[in-house]
Amino acid sequence: MKRSIAILTVMLVCFTAVYAGGSGGNSSSSTSSASVPASLTADVMTVTEGGNITLDLTLDTDLEIEGATLIFDFPEDIIDTITLPEEVTADFNFDTGILSLEAPKQFGPGDVVLSLDLLLKDIVLAAGEESRDYTFSINAESKVVSQSQEYLLIGTSGTVTVTPAYVTASAALYSELTDTSGITARLYNGADSIPVAIDGITDDEIILEPFRKVLLVSGGYTLEFAGEGFVTATLPGSALTSDVVAVKGFYPGDVNADGKINFKDFNALASLIVYERTNIAGDLNRDGKVDAQDVACLLDGYQAMTEEDAV
Repeated sequence: MKRSIAILTVMLVCFTAVYAGGSGGNSSSSTSSASVPASLTADVMTVTEGGNITLDLTLDTDLEIEGATLIFDFPEDIIDTITLPEEVTADFNFDTGILSLEAPKQFGPGDVVLSLDLLLKDIVLAAGEESRDYTFSINAESKVVSQSQEYLLIGTSGTVTVTPAYVTASAALYSELTDTSGITARLYNGADSIPVAIDGITDDEIILEPFRKVLLVSGGYTLEFAGEGFVTATLPGSALTSDVVAVKGFYPGDVNADGKINFKDFNALASLIVYERTNIAGDLNRDGKVDAQDVACLLDGYQAMTEEDAV
């Protein structure tokens, strides 16, 4: 579905006093069926949700353009903001849609009459869509004026393919971790739960495989990291501020699974060590043993939790 957006009705307005070089009186423009070829092109063929598109309007004519009424048909409900590129110094008023020319100008082939920067909304596609083509075109009512003669614009349409935006998420690590056994990540919204695969671990984080941004932002999902011996960490979709997310709070040391790290966990871990019992909830660094290194992990988790709770 397309719509002509009022704020995008761009009028290159000429004032007779300036362009006609005369008395400042009004002169009427005659109507003609003559036309001027125009082209509306995008700087990219494919863009992700939340990405930018720059549209350039060009004319193919030898005429000196005194003014124009330009109407663009843009896809409905996919554009977040529209601005002029920083390098454009034209006098353009977004409230009125008026772009003023200091004098009549000839626009040769390839000369840009107007550029617009379009920022797409973060979510454009439905959860199951892999891509969708959108068309940007010049409305048939658009026209230019040269020597008081109106010329209809014969414009071409530009098509851009929008692809899904993905989120790269990770969980901060507060101690050594050699393996992710028993550690899981998922998206859930109360009625549904979607597992998210773990891509790997580094010295300071667990990295997930990318997943669709639409799930976290508009699906009402919460991202969760969980694992035996760890405090469960979550991030609601409403808190998502970028395509790269780092979740805090996945503290090691919750041996008794009560959501806290305290002396009870220390006692439970000490008991496992004394009786030489191997339990994944006590194997906080996931090296296959429960020993003094896991005590160090618990202390790291307790310190991190205390410090972050104090902030």
